[in-house]
Amino acid sequence: MYQQLIQITTQNQLEKLVNDGVLRGDIEIRGRGVISLENVNIVKGNLKLYESGISTLNNLEEITGDLHIINNLFDIGLTSLGTIKKIGGNCRLRYSQINNLGNLEEVGGDLNLRDLEPIFIGKLKIVKGKLFLNKLLEKNIDLKHIKVNGEIKFWKPQNNYKNLLTLPICDNTIDVPF
Repeated sequence: MYQQLIQITTQNQLEKLVNDGVLRGDIEIRGRGVISLENVNIVKGNLKLYESGISTLNNLEEITGDLHIINNLFDIGLTSLGTIKKIGGNCRLRYSQINNLGNLEEVGGDLNLRDLEPIFIGKLKIVKGKLFLNKLLEKNIDLKHIKVNGEIKFWKPQNNYKNLLTLPICDNTIDVPF
């Protein structure tokens, strides 16, 4: 949407960019320095939450662009889209702990929920693009109340990223010549 990605790593940086409840730009919130979107009602642009400390989206109701959430290495984090009603672009939640779409009614592009299980679809009415879901949900999810303009595809879960949490710590050192 916008030309330049705005990276935000502190609550203070975020608060300086919010004007009357509106956050403008392609925003990437990274790390544990931002804990709340309390004063944000609308994001006019794309929003990416990458390993963020945000556990609730507070009063956020609309994102005009894409939403991308990646919280794959921490057990704590965002589990619901809360009050968001509309996402104008794609919504990618594949590597997140989201298990509830909250008040979400409309996605203007693709909705990727590939590795999420269980997932509460809630008030979702329309996906204007494709809908990607976990294969484990194929026989257990009712999609009759959702209009999907693209295809609905069920994918085998690819939770390889979770294996990073169980890798043993190596005490061996490697000598690197200078």
